[in-house]
Amino acid sequence: MLRFFALFSVVLSLLPAFAQDVFTVAEVPVAAQAKSAAEAQEQARDLGRRQALDLLLRRLVSEEDWIYLPNLAEELEAEAVTTPRAETYDIYDPNSVEAQLPTKQPLSLTEQQIRSFEMETNVFNEKSSGTTYRAQITYRFKPDAIRNILRGARLPYSEEQARRVLILPVLRTANDTYLWEAKNPWARAWLARPLVNELTPMELPQGDVIDTQAITADEAANLNGAALRAFAERYTASKIYLAKGDLQEVNGEFRLRVRLIDATPPSLNASGPQTSAIGTEVVDLFFRGKDDDFPALARRAVESTVARHSASWKRRTLVDYSQQRTFDLTAWFNTQAAWSHIQDAINDSALVQDAETQAFSNANAIMMLTVVGAEEQFSLAMRERDLTVWQDRSERWHIAETDLASVLMTRTEPLTTDIDEEVERRRGLGRFFGRRGNRDDRADEPEAEDTSEAEIPELPDDLFGDDGGR
Repeated sequence: MLRFFALFSVVLSLLPAFAQDVFTVAEVPVAAQAKSAAEAQEQARDLGRRQALDLLLRRLVSEEDWIYLPNLAEELEAEAVTTPRAETYDIYDPNSVEAQLPTKQPLSLTEQQIRSFEMETNVFNEKSSGTTYRAQITYRFKPDAIRNILRGARLPYSEEQARRVLILPVLRTANDTYLWEAKNPWARAWLARPLVNELTPMELPQGDVIDTQAITADEAANLNGAALRAFAERYTASKIYLAKGDLQEVNGEFRLRVRLIDATPPSLNASGPQTSAIGTEVVDLFFRGKDDDFPALARRAVESTVARHSASWKRRTLVDYSQQRTFDLTAWFNTQAAWSHIQDAINDSALVQDAETQAFSNANAIMMLTVVGAEEQFSLAMRERDLTVWQDRSERWHIAETDLASVLMTRTEPLTTDIDEEVERRRGLGRFFGRRGNRDDRADEPEAEDTSEAEIPELPDDLFGDDGGR
């Protein structure tokens, strides 16, 4: 059992420094043989890069659009004859030929492009001889480069992460139920699969003595609410899923039913977004395999379970970049920590293209946001961060932590703040000076319509200083 605890700790310590980035593909196993160790290393890294990019594109793009993606996991192909695209991907040009294409286009990449997409790597477990090389490599790709090739091919994609889920891998056989035991190969399969960089990131517990005392395999399998609550509080987890594997051996083959079950006690998310009731099955899959190789069957089952779980979230968060809107958002908060929470959530969201704070007080802030995608996608992204976005009766947008939002949303009158007038005054001044620039500088501009004095904002007395600017 102690060996299994050590395995948990070692795996957690090997997580790359750039974990939680969806453009990172972690721990790709690579191996190659060539005339020299250096040549084998180069071949292995090239093959690993292609495999990692293949996994990344399928992570971001809906499964129904995989037919437009190249199969990069195949053996290294000869570089395409076509002229490579420019290697600068920082700017997406909506006026380019590709951007104007009315339908989705097959994505074709040269080896030169694939290499240019790589930002950095992390190599570990490296072994080599005179002619061989093997290692595990974590690849991180340039986000803007990946975004631009997908937009150029008109392929919607998602890079918005859901909240992290704590996974309890329970295996039930005819003999017993396993969780922390060293005999649990199901848990080992989950440990071997990097999970934090997915659109639906997951984490595994440490598996130390405190964990084993907090919850047993039977308590987890039977969804014991008290044990699950205590266990979740240790990890400050807002979601727990039971990865339950039911294993049978029938006629010389293994039959494995895998269910991902929501095991989140209701009290954990009482102040957060509502989730499905405890015991709800999120994923239900069935696998068969040879009875002499359960580890291979378990790896395949874990991979499929992760992909199926991610698919439903991906469908809800796929972004159509032709949808872009700019709007005002009023933030409500009681503490500086709550305001920082709102700022971090907005800044971290892949949907937010630009955010500017227009005015600020100790209870409110008015922000101007430019957001891509549909309205409900931005609201969903904020809910995953324990924030609520809503419109009041005047169709004004607001955001607050869930507890405060539930109070504010009960008000029948439109919500106003002490800084509303300040924002309007500043914008009025901008319009005022924008209309009255140097006419010599605007000689080529069309003549502006006459504006009545009633539309000109009243200027503050101290705008030009105490002497009135004289």
